Amino acid sequence: MSGKPVLLIIIVLSFFNFLNGEIIKTSKLKKKNPVFCVKRNIFFPDKSKVENVYQKLQVKPKIQAKKEEIKKNLENEIRDSVFFEGYVFKKNQIYALMSVNGEFYVVKNGDVVLEKIKIININKKMLLIEVESIEFKILLKGAKNG
Repeated sequence: MSGKPVLLIIIVLSFFNFLNGEIIKTSKLKKKNPVFCVKRNIFFPDKSKVENVYQKLQVKPKIQAKKEEIKKNLENEIRDSVFFEGYVFKKNQIYALMSVNGEFYVVKNGDVVLEKIKIININKKMLLIEVESIEFKILLKGAKNG
């Protein structure tokens, strides 16, 4: 029991001693001088940056080639599945009879078939459609190119 009051007195005295302590000013401490070091050689380009630019230049033609391939595939699909079978005039409006994968549709300018084929223009010789922002001309079935 006699140890507890002594311990308490020591703690209280050390607290007051802490308040009277001096504060060390960091501005008066010596600072290290910076050491000169070379981060990169300015006479030779950074290889990683050159490689990144080279890779970006390589990607653009690949993207362009891929777009051309998609367009060509879409063009082949349209040529094989969409046909302009005929046309009819009704009340000064021209209607086209077109078939898509064997299903027949009667359409006029501005109509959309299967939620992806938009009819742009119809005339006696051809049907102009738009699929995925690409326009295709479909000649009347049996008509010759020319």
